[in-house]
Amino acid sequence: MDFVDWCGRVLTAMAEVMNASPQARSMGTRDLEIAAVIFGQDAVFGPSGFHGSERHGAVNDALSELHQLGVVEEPSQSFWRLGQAGERAVADQVAGLGSLRSSLRTSVDSYSRWSTVSASTTRTTAPRRTG
Repeated sequence: MDFVDWCGRVLTAMAEVMNASPQARSMGTRDLEIAAVIFGQDAVFGPSGFHGSERHGAVNDALSELHQLGVVEEPSQSFWRLGQAGERAVADQVAGLGSLRSSLRTSVDSYSRWSTVSASTTRTTAPRRTG
């Protein structure tokens, strides 16, 4: 999974949270709620300590890139919601972010963080460098 695919996974997880919660649709959702969809509730809210981990950083790196592109909005500190472009991408079922692929840019810092993340659950595997 490359960084663009990872951003698509984070975007899809955000949409799942927002579809399940009227409050999330209006106010936005926290990064931890998005991460729980990806990694599972126990991995995020369990005793292992998710906050500040590489997985947490990988989710936030994707949210930051998507925010810079206008795909997601940050209506208040620590809360995120889909922007118009994000709603269109999710509605079109664009898991790989299609036309946004060329717009996404990766920095050395964000690439190194998300590329080392690995999930210990069977729900998904976070992106790893493939070559």
